[in-house]
Amino acid sequence: MQTLKSGDPLTEGVVVGPLINDRAVEQAQGRLQDALDKGARLVLGGTVKGRIFEPTILADVPKDVVATQGCDETFGPLLIIEAFDDPEQALVDAQDTPYGLSAAIMTGNAARGLEMAQRFDTGIVHVNGATMAGEASLPNGGVKDSGWGRSGHYAVEDFTEIRLTTVSSKPGHFPF
Repeated sequence: MQTLKSGDPLTEGVVVGPLINDRAVEQAQGRLQDALDKGARLVLGGTVKGRIFEPTILADVPKDVVATQGCDETFGPLLIIEAFDDPEQALVDAQDTPYGLSAAIMTGNAARGLEMAQRFDTGIVHVNGATMAGEASLPNGGVKDSGWGRSGHYAVEDFTEIRLTTVSSKPGHFPF
């Protein structure tokens, strides 16, 4: 993440642009500070310049930190890393949320990752890939309190009221 260039997204090589507004910056800073105040360890980042929130990694984050609660997403480059020795405990902890949009499983054993992915209660699961990796034509969407239905062409019916309309060039003849 140290190599990710931040700044104006119109500048060549920049991959981390500004957050959408000052409120988003304040929210991300607040979540970061909450985590640090409760004992989280800053691994990388944490710097803010205007609306540019530098990619930030936290470790050893307590469970009562706002950023871990999942109730309000932090729309900024704030990553919490949690390592597990027991894959079953990782699954239990990851599922302990009313939300279910996307999950990522990083593992040296892709077969085990695929088996675990089948047991996640999320709309999207990536094995050895980022949670934001996606393709617009695929059925992206969440479960539980993370939305309804799927995006892309899968969502056409969700956003469409179908109406049959016919037109004749002149009044028809009705035999009754």
